[in-house]
Amino acid sequence: MYTKKDIIKASNLNSSMLLFFLGAVTLASLAFDPVTRLFTEKDSQYYNSVYNLVAYTLQYFIGMGGALIIFYCTKTGKEVKNERPLLAKPQMPASWIFRHIMICFFITYSTVYISNFIFVILEQITGIKLYAPDFTAEDNIISKLANVLGLMFLAPVFEETFFRGSMLRSNLRFGKWSMIVTAGIFFGLWHMNYAQTLYTMAMGIYAGFIYAKTKSLIPTLIIHFVFNTIGTIQSIVVGNVDLDNLNLSEDIMKLIPIELLGFLIIALILTGLILFILELVNHRDSYKLDDEPFQSGYENDTLQTENKMSEGKVLAIYFSAPVTIIATIILLASTIVFAFGVDA
Repeated sequence: MYTKKDIIKASNLNSSMLLFFLGAVTLASLAFDPVTRLFTEKDSQYYNSVYNLVAYTLQYFIGMGGALIIFYCTKTGKEVKNERPLLAKPQMPASWIFRHIMICFFITYSTVYISNFIFVILEQITGIKLYAPDFTAEDNIISKLANVLGLMFLAPVFEETFFRGSMLRSNLRFGKWSMIVTAGIFFGLWHMNYAQTLYTMAMGIYAGFIYAKTKSLIPTLIIHFVFNTIGTIQSIVVGNVDLDNLNLSEDIMKLIPIELLGFLIIALILTGLILFILELVNHRDSYKLDDEPFQSGYENDTLQTENKMSEGKVLAIYFSAPVTIIATIILLASTIVFAFGVDA
């Protein structure tokens, strides 16, 4: 039987991991320039490319890797580690997993377009220019390598292990939907980029649902890898085209991959939409989450069932934890500050 104190303790632990990541990356950023200068000069045309490669590597291995090491040294982390392996065989049929992966793409990409529309309208209404990081790869092999390594491989592995495999996994015993939403919210806020916040929240929530149903990180890794791979290819293809001085007769072949990626995304959205409608009509029970404990160490006995807190109450308690309040404020403030171009 868990208590309010248990939820607050778990909340503080997860938020401490986030704060450790922020602190570690901030300190590591002091080494970005010195390390980069070991490989190239400041005025070199490759400086920014090497800098990004160094930044991605240190951010994930030191920042997120360090937070994960600390988590798995705690009592909660050790309990989670001794449970079902992260890459265990999914406990749902392959057909179910395929349907919901496609639905996740539909929800994520739809939110991308909705989010872009909302912020464009806000910019026009307020007259305020918002700034977002530019992930477009420069036209050199090092920049492309940095995007492939950082976005395609490091991001899916470390972020899925951190948010779904550790944060969400350790908290599902408190309330599945409440903790799925919580992990999704922090996944969005963690990016500290207004342009990514809404759609990464949507992706994080649906990926969390899939993880709770399958009890495996494999499906969510697939989602994250495919989504980031499409984004990485876009960043490389766009980097090969000078959009400000576009010559259709000369650059027409360079534009074909961009058009093909656009068609692919539309296909994913339409396929996911159709499957989502069919799922609601024919398999509505797919969205039900059982009351069985996610971890065997927390038995779902009669006492716990009778005194189980509502999902809303669990959510409120989780966000009332002091460290979580601090982490939420820092992430929100950083997102807003960066949106106004302070870091630009």
